Amino acid sequence: PIPCVSSVWMYTDRGGLLTVLPDLGETVERGELVATLHNAWGDLVRRYRAAEPGIVIGKSTNPATGAGSRIGHLGQLGAAT
Repeated sequence: PIPCVSSVWMYTDRGGLLTVLPDLGETVERGELVATLHNAWGDLVRRYRAAEPGIVIGKSTNPATGAGSRIGHLGQLGAAT
């Protein structure tokens, strides 16, 4: 088990084809690229970056996504007090 003090989901703000880059259990740093979103023609529409450092405890595996879909679930590392 990896202790986390809190967690946050990341969501898309538009639809398209989503690619989530880190695997489950990988750590990410603040500002690190977490996902990309492309339109049906393959054009890059949006890059999503981690707002805070954390560990990937959940992620979307379906590339077809709509606005408001989940990208990933990031846990903030640390021991609960």
